[in-house]
Amino acid sequence: QPGEYPELLEALGRSDSDAWSAEDIYSFRAFFYMFRDAYLRGDWDYTGISLAFLTYIKIFGYQESCGKMPSQICEELSRIRPEIQNRLENAGTALLLEDDVKKPRFSFYTPGRVCAAFIHDSSAAASKWVYSHEYGRHILENFTDGQVRTLSYENVRTDGEVDQAVEDAVRRGANVIFTTTPKLLLSSVRQAALHPDVKILNCSLNTSYPSVRTYYPRLYGAKFIKGAIAGTLTRDGCIGYVADYPTYGSIASINAFAQGARMVNANARIYLDWAHLRDGGAVGRLQAQGIVYIDYLDRLAASTGTQMGNRHNLALIQTHWGRLYQSLVRRVMEGSWKQEDQGSSAVNYWWGMEQGVVSVLCSRRLPTGPRRLAGVLREALKADRLDPFYGMLMDRQGQDPYEEDSAPPPAEQILSMNWLSPYVQGRIPAFEELTEPAQELVKRQGVERRTNP
Repeated sequence: QPGEYPELLEALGRSDSDAWSAEDIYSFRAFFYMFRDAYLRGDWDYTGISLAFLTYIKIFGYQESCGKMPSQICEELSRIRPEIQNRLENAGTALLLEDDVKKPRFSFYTPGRVCAAFIHDSSAAASKWVYSHEYGRHILENFTDGQVRTLSYENVRTDGEVDQAVEDAVRRGANVIFTTTPKLLLSSVRQAALHPDVKILNCSLNTSYPSVRTYYPRLYGAKFIKGAIAGTLTRDGCIGYVADYPTYGSIASINAFAQGARMVNANARIYLDWAHLRDGGAVGRLQAQGIVYIDYLDRLAASTGTQMGNRHNLALIQTHWGRLYQSLVRRVMEGSWKQEDQGSSAVNYWWGMEQGVVSVLCSRRLPTGPRRLAGVLREALKADRLDPFYGMLMDRQGQDPYEEDSAPPPAEQILSMNWLSPYVQGRIPAFEELTEPAQELVKRQGVERRTNP
């Protein structure tokens, strides 16, 4: 099908410019025919061979699987049946936006019933991202009356290291495993196939692997509030915004920020740049344009000079990972985990301000008016009286991408936004413009790029 051949090439570790030698073609055909024989041994639809093959090599690897026997392939196919069914049925992802577990209390359960392991690709000392998840792990373990114990594995980067970490965690009694970066998604899926009794969750968005549930904070509501704060402060209407990656949810955050700024300031314009471009210098480029208020690293700051050290934080977004992890683990303990199963669809928890996972903290440097405004907007969003995308939302062609004049777009469309508001100056970068680490993330979580004039 359209788009699947590039996906196949990526899974094979090739590009469309690579020449195939006669030996390459022979090896590929030989493995595919062996796979086909193994596939047909099972109770599978013949027409689904190609998608099953693509799904299989993405999870288990092409080079790693070439030497396997048909019996092993057949066994592994049975283990990843949910993943193949998801592709065959085009079931996609089911977003769970509400957290029905309002109070993460654990007083009715046996101590030590749950052991949760956390696997990170870096360390808390070197990465703020890992540090925040480790703090969440601390909250989970220390505020659940001793009923949850945790394990932590840092600097786990390769497939082999993931295998070792998971095996060790399972040996030590882990029945829930969190992998805290999208980079570990496919490794997590493979381990879920090997350990079907262990619940594995990955911190990512919009993935289509039912055996691994995913979770991520919903940030666009908080970005809307920060945009409104910036709109009240700017004198010339110019506001800077430095985004991390063009991934799922990030474009919605940019547009929500612009919506908030325009709600309070009809002259507001958002000047967009990206933190992970090959040439770097995003903040410097915005400062060189004389822009005072810049949103970067989830912090809205006022620049009083050319150095980052002279930037005064005015508002920041806080993700309460401990609250999120408590609620996810409680689902396992109370049995509601099975109730949230979505058949062939993957399950993605996407929680925000309404669920207490995300909040906006305002500095005392802010004047009274903007602080009160932030409080009013915060309560309105949490009570579902306000939606950042309610009303006419236009792209740069002056069209409503969702063909709705009043109702806000559904969550699935917000998540996959790939266009910029007309109030945003800038563009979504091409894949080649990003740094190599950014490219690796965008391969897994990047939105389909849409050209903006």
